[in-house]
This record gives sequence, structure tokens and C-alpha cells, in this order.
Amino acid sequence: MRIGQKIKSLAKEKNVSAIDLAKKLGRTKQNIYVIFRGQQKVSIELLEEISRILGVSPSYFWKENENGFISEGILKAHEEAQKEIVSLRKEIELYEKLIAEKDEKYQLLKKDYECIIKKMNADI
Repeated sequence: MRIGQKIKSLAKEKNVSAIDLAKKLGRTKQNIYVIFRGQQKVSIELLEEISRILGVSPSYFWKENENGFISEGILKAHEEAQKEIVSLRKEIELYEKLIAEKDEKYQLLKKDYECIIKKMNADI
């Protein structure tokens, strides 16, 4: 659930209408509806004011996980970074295999070369 949706849900739970919230924040009810729909980012200052009005800590609007309270945006960025890491690891594994194959071919060619040199030296 996004922060705007959480604000709307908590306001409803606390029986605070969009009009009441707008008056207490010095904003229009239309602006509050925009926030509820997640069409406007909520600044830390505004979130603190909304939290005070609704009687909760600002961290109430963040997602709780094993690392504590983290905003949904940070969680999404983290998940995307994790996917990228997995992708890069696969790519690295592929390159390591290619390098190992090239090294194996090099070692075989090196042995062949050494055998040819030994044979040429023996013939001289």
C-alpha cells in the first residue's frame, strides 16, 4: 500500500474526513484527494504534520520489514538492484566459463607448440 493510500485509510479509521484534514493542513480538499490517490509526493514535513494530526508516528506510513521501517520506494529500488545483481552474476559466470575455455585451448596449443619445438630441436 502506498503512502497516500495509507493516509486515506488511517484518516478513515480515525474518522478524519478529507475536508477536516485539508483544513488542519491549510490545503484544499482536492489537494488531499490528490495525495490519497498517490498523484502527489508527500514531503517529510507534510508527512510529519499529517502524522501529528492523525496521532501516529511518520514511520507508520513506511513498510516494516526485518530491517526496520523502510519506505516502499527504497524497497522497490532495492528489489530492482537485487535483480540486477543476479543478472550481472549470471553474466560474470558466463564470462568466467568463456575465459576457462579459452585458457584450456591456450594450454593445449602451448603443449602442442612445446612438442613441435622439442621435435624440431631433436631433429637438428
